[in-house]
Amino acid sequence: MIPAPNGASSGGAGAGLRSLVLLIVAFAVLNAAIVLGIASYAARMDDDEGRQHSVALVQAALAAAQRELARTARDYAWFDDAFDKLVVAPDPVWADSYIGASIARTFGVARVMVLDRVDRPLLYFVDGARTPEERRDLPQGVVTVLAHQARAAPAEDPAGVTDLAMIGGELHIMAAAALRYEKAEAAARQAGIGVLVITQPLKAELLARIAEDYLLADLVYLPLDAAAAAPNLTLAAADGTALARLAWSLKPTGRGMLTRLVPALAAALGLTLIAIAIIYLRLQRLAAQRQREAHALVVQSGLLRTTFETVNQAICVFDRAARLVACNRRYGEIYRLPPELLRPDTSLRTIVHHLARGGEFGPGDPEKVTDEFMARGGDPELRALDRVRPDGTALEIRRMPMPGGGFVTTIMDVTDRLKTEAALRQARDQAEMASRVKSSFLANIGHELRTPLNAILGFSEIIQRQSLGPVGVKQYAEYAADIHESGAYLLEIISDILDLSKIEAGRTELHEKQVDLARAVNATVRLCATRAQTGGLTLTKRLDEDLPALYADERAIKQILINLLSNAIKFTPKGGQVTIGARREDDGGLTLFVADTGIGIDHKDIATVLAPLGQVDSAHNRRYTGTGLGLPLVKSFVELHGGALVLDNEVGTGTIVRACFPAARVIARH
Repeated sequence: MIPAPNGASSGGAGAGLRSLVLLIVAFAVLNAAIVLGIASYAARMDDDEGRQHSVALVQAALAAAQRELARTARDYAWFDDAFDKLVVAPDPVWADSYIGASIARTFGVARVMVLDRVDRPLLYFVDGARTPEERRDLPQGVVTVLAHQARAAPAEDPAGVTDLAMIGGELHIMAAAALRYEKAEAAARQAGIGVLVITQPLKAELLARIAEDYLLADLVYLPLDAAAAAPNLTLAAADGTALARLAWSLKPTGRGMLTRLVPALAAALGLTLIAIAIIYLRLQRLAAQRQREAHALVVQSGLLRTTFETVNQAICVFDRAARLVACNRRYGEIYRLPPELLRPDTSLRTIVHHLARGGEFGPGDPEKVTDEFMARGGDPELRALDRVRPDGTALEIRRMPMPGGGFVTTIMDVTDRLKTEAALRQARDQAEMASRVKSSFLANIGHELRTPLNAILGFSEIIQRQSLGPVGVKQYAEYAADIHESGAYLLEIISDILDLSKIEAGRTELHEKQVDLARAVNATVRLCATRAQTGGLTLTKRLDEDLPALYADERAIKQILINLLSNAIKFTPKGGQVTIGARREDDGGLTLFVADTGIGIDHKDIATVLAPLGQVDSAHNRRYTGTGLGLPLVKSFVELHGGALVLDNEVGTGTIVRACFPAARVIARH
């Protein structure tokens, strides 16, 4: 029986559909194989990158350990006592306490050597104990090189230098720093420069700390001839001599990723096959849907064309043969192209040649200019170009490649934007220059004012005390006292302005040491007690027992206390109470505080009083004198120490000002 034509046609369509489904299945399996291959390659690359990254981490960790030991050498070498008692007049007893035992106990330093001005060993310590000459085992060649490098460091900041060396069969980090006077004026008295050399062994404790800080497993130190699997790092001295090796273990992340990927890939393939089956069942319904989509595509195409013509950017599309596919009206307007060059299939070379003849790319032979442009345009990496045209307008040109070849180019006139950016840069430069001029002016005028002020203060004090004999008229002595008081107040203002300008310019250096806070608070109370009594105030202290010391700049701490206590006394009415004290916080930090029962500060005015020259009262109704520099200076000094200034207050009930210092600056008493 011969099948009917309709049946034959239906069977042919079914066979074609089955062939299409089989092709899709084969394509899905092929894609899965490709993905699996790529994943395997990526896993191997991930493992390689992990090993390289871990080597970089170990190198960074070792460099950090060397920098830390160099800072330790520099801290112990760069102060006046060290130079005086180790080089100028060596004092073994002082060295035993401050150089030998102290540095060994605090920083785990194994060996310490002090060299004189011509590299002769003066003192030698092993594990904190002074050792006779016959036990000195530091490699002389490395010591000589480090001493030369340490002396070459700048006098104003003599940084330490480091190297690696084998000492007694054990790898050590060596650091050296020049023994210098800390103060610049004392540097002129130096007849030579001594050197402090310290070593730290690369022991298990140090390796454990490095491994913990950098998340490395099983970090060990091996002799140079020991076998070690990757990853490992050969340690060498500065002259390139290999000394030892570090090795550690690294979990292969790429293999684990591949193991996790295979089940997911199998599941994806299964889902793909299910999707193909669903597609097979739905293909029959797609014909009608295609007709509806074709209508929608016509509508969308019209909308896209409208958008294409409306945007302010010039847009042009070229195929892989560099022939025009489409462009909008703005493209022709920017380059003033005739309509015949804007038709599809026009070659890019024809458009460029037309522009070259019109001088768009400057003077020159149009053919040569066109060839050069087409050569540059063939670069696949060319994505962005900013160009200034002969008429002065600036164009921002961006080219994006398209799938299957060809590219889309967008062109925007950015002349106005560039002018605005140039104006903003000029305004920024002028503002920065004005700030530098202001800081320089404040510094210069402050120093210029201090000289005559000191003369005014000196002569007014002589007249006030009648040191050279009676002045004759009593009022003159009183006037001299007023002059002295006003001059001292003006000198205090100038000093505050200079301090604040130095802090803002980043030129303030902290001279840090151990500060006894109880003594600093007591001294501040003694200084301000008379003023509190005159104002009819009750002044009390509140200090924690066993108050620890603070590692800070003593002058800055005293100024913080004086400014806070003076403010509290000034703004507390007669009969009020002012409390000053210090306490240890739960987080290990330390707080200095001043509390009063004065007028208080409105919360909305806190930002004003903490700003330089900030005054809550206006110039016409101010009830209290002052420059508004006290609290800003306190805030700046506290922040220089890594702390924070906190104000707790209510208007009319008083204020509590707290200077909070971090736990890292607290020195516990032993």
